[in-house]
Amino acid sequence: MPLKPKATHNLFLFYSCDQRDLGAESYTKALFPPAAIEDFRQLEETELFFRLESLGAPLEQAEFFQLASMVETPQEATELLIDVAKTPPPFEKLYLVIFELWRRLLPERKTFSIFCDELDRQIFLYNQGTLRKDEALQKSLAILEKLFQEQIDQGEGKKEMREHFDRHMAHDLDHFLYEYITDLMASRSFVYAEELVESFYYYMHDRRWFDFLLLQIIHEKDPVEAHELLRSLIKEVTDEEDVDLQFEMLHYMIETGDRHSFIYLVEKNALLLRTEEDFVELMAIVSEYYRRLDQEDLQEKIERLIEERSTKKSHERFEKKDQGFQRFVEILGLFR
Repeated sequence: MPLKPKATHNLFLFYSCDQRDLGAESYTKALFPPAAIEDFRQLEETELFFRLESLGAPLEQAEFFQLASMVETPQEATELLIDVAKTPPPFEKLYLVIFELWRRLLPERKTFSIFCDELDRQIFLYNQGTLRKDEALQKSLAILEKLFQEQIDQGEGKKEMREHFDRHMAHDLDHFLYEYITDLMASRSFVYAEELVESFYYYMHDRRWFDFLLLQIIHEKDPVEAHELLRSLIKEVTDEEDVDLQFEMLHYMIETGDRHSFIYLVEKNALLLRTEEDFVELMAIVSEYYRRLDQEDLQEKIERLIEERSTKKSHERFEKKDQGFQRFVEILGLFR
């Protein structure tokens, strides 16, 4: 599903700004001209109008307002300019300039694409740890939930609605909300965390991740009910072979899971290991689990296995016939 032009631009812009992700940075350089990766919000208004002129679509500010009065969105304005241009400029380059001028000069006419751009920016700043206060982010999420509900009330299908929204976003909403709600729970903001789960639950692509969040919230009020939900979710994620969610649940079960459920999920997860990194992560989780139980003998055995694998590459393909894996199975008594 192709992204809209602004979402595509944001995707590469955000990746280029994230120096911690060298893989993403290399990907950006390989597929997008470096000159095009710029934050249009940093440009002066005079520079934006100069860009229009250099693209063969010169406009003064009054002419821009007149153009905007004839259309509903920045995309329509761009298409109209291209239609009347003697030499049609590239759509994407012209659109990014028109988009930014619209965002600045017409704040009272916030279109859906501009709303998504602002939400993308807030998510990026939050992920970078540079969003000082998240009131604006929370307000945007409330607006988004309202927009979703309005579309449902108008007869729009959830799948079609999400596809339309996703095309306007550089970030993945499911992933962000999961991480954000997890952060809220870590700061003991359980009331708002539960509100977000309830608000967005039926709009998510994979609701099992929200089921996992919900059982963690319920655990604060009713550990017995949460344990029953955990057992049900374990069966669901093992049937679907969701490795990533299994790892998240195992981390959680270090503190809350009973031994039978924990070992059952470890056993299921062990069958799905794909890389050396997966195996080491599983062993680290098990080591921490036994440390919590004060079973130092088992913890030390697992720690030695981890140390022995320090020379292996994290993305190396993992084989079940690996001797270290066989010793891991024997230590835990798996598959009996």
